[in-house]
Amino acid sequence: MNRFTLNAIGSALNSLALASPSEAGKHILRLFCSPRTGRLRAGDRAFLETAEWGKVVVKGLDVQYYVWENAGPTVLLAHGWESNSARWQVLIARLGQQNYRVVSLDAPAHGESGSTEFNAILYADFIAAVTEQFQPDFAIGHSAGGMALAYLLAHQASQFRKVALLSTPSDLRQITGVFGRMLGLSARAMQGYAEQARQKFGHDLDYFSVAEFAKSISIPCLIIHDTGDPTAPHADAQRVAQNWSGAQFITTEGLGHSLQGEEVYRALLEFIGK
Repeated sequence: MNRFTLNAIGSALNSLALASPSEAGKHILRLFCSPRTGRLRAGDRAFLETAEWGKVVVKGLDVQYYVWENAGPTVLLAHGWESNSARWQVLIARLGQQNYRVVSLDAPAHGESGSTEFNAILYADFIAAVTEQFQPDFAIGHSAGGMALAYLLAHQASQFRKVALLSTPSDLRQITGVFGRMLGLSARAMQGYAEQARQKFGHDLDYFSVAEFAKSISIPCLIIHDTGDPTAPHADAQRVAQNWSGAQFITTEGLGHSLQGEEVYRALLEFIGK
């Protein structure tokens, strides 16, 4: 969306919030949970056709997964916001060279998976269903995929031997703050949103914090984050690492939020291969 469109949407929501913060909050929550992109494109599909495709059903929704078979241990991959499983193409090739079996899934409302909206709790349910079917040894989550993975680990026992979080934001309140500033939303509108989110998810925004979840997780973890990440602050990733017992923290420069780089792939392979 261009700046004019964002300002127009924000102004309309602020006007609605003057009359009904709850109605404005419903619209904001729906907008926040609705990815604009992330479905498969022609190039994505061409790569993913090198895998075996399958689906499981969670809460009446199709969960699309892809499997690259090999004889070694299984690695589960969970992509981030407005992306899909094709984003892992280079890493999947590296893992395949080391004989790892790779399972990747599409998040809710992304790729070929069902749903018209996305949230980390539903994504955690998707990950849990694919995990139950394939019993992966390792899991790697990027951005919102890392948040969903951390939420799952904090709320459900897991058999993962190790996990890795790439460019993973810590706090939902910080993320929604960025969203609110992008639209120029008023404090009244954001309060309406926060109340609607609490009603939908059963917790205040502050509850959804990877840094807090980390305090209850003991699985060995590798956290990789770029100093120039424009989406998820590097300082938040440091806080997650400090709270996650025994976590290994690697800082990169110049890779931004996507963290697509050989140093990242080498670090991941070294971490899971130890």
